[in-house]
Parts: sequence; C-alpha cells; structure tokens
Amino acid sequence: MPTYCYLQRNGKPIDLVMSIEEKCARERSVIIRFDSDELIRSSILLDDGTIADRDFEREWSRVGFDSSKWKDFSSLALAIDANQVPKAMEINKRLGVPVEYVMGNHCARPKFTDRNQRAAFLKAHKKIDKDGGYKETY
Repeated sequence: MPTYCYLQRNGKPIDLVMSIEEKCARERSVIIRFDSDELIRSSILLDDGTIADRDFEREWSRVGFDSSKWKDFSSLALAIDANQVPKAMEINKRLGVPVEYVMGNHCARPKFTDRNQRAAFLKAHKKIDKDGGYKETY
C-alpha cells in the first residue's frame, strides 16, 4: 500500500499507509485563490480530530523502487492451490525459475527475491504483467 506524507498544523510530519480508496475517503481538496493564482491544498482529518496537509515535496522525494523494503514480494494473481506446490516447484525447477511459496488461506503464492526473478518467472510461464502500467522487461 502507498505511503502518504502529511504535515500537521503544528509542524509535525506524519506518514500514513493506506489504500487509495481510504485516502480518497479521508482527504479533501481545498482551493485557495491568490489574485489570479490558485493553490490546491489537500488536507486530511486525522483519527485524533486534527487536520494535516499533504506534504508532496517530502512524499515525492522518496520515489524509487528499493526491493529491500519489500517484506512479502509475492503474487496473489499467480497463487495456486496449496496441494499443488510440490508439482509446481518441480515444474519451476525444470523451467529454470525455482521459487519458494508462501502459504495462505487455502492457497500458496510464489515468493520472489526481486523484480528480475519475477520477470523470468513470468516469461517462463508465458504470463504478461500489466502491473499498473509498468511492464516487466525481458
């Protein structure tokens, strides 16, 4: 889930991890007019009742992919039934893309070490990832 950065009115920064749906439900945009200029300011009501303003500068200074921050780089879309894991691991090994599986509720998700392993797995299984507009290169 995305991390959104806000600045409380007392100057204290706060980071909120929430879904886009939750952000849209909680955040309100306010248009402030200065003569001929307009400033759009996004504010959010925090759980304690205070208001915080979106801090785009701090939020966008973090942009970039760092796979070390991923705790669970697995794919629910590629999940299989838990009893299929031994056969899938055999097939993956034969295709040259051995992966471990993360067990969940009645399913097992392939767990990748990085984006390159994921791209190789997708290519070997003839799958295409449209991951929000970012296409894996291989």
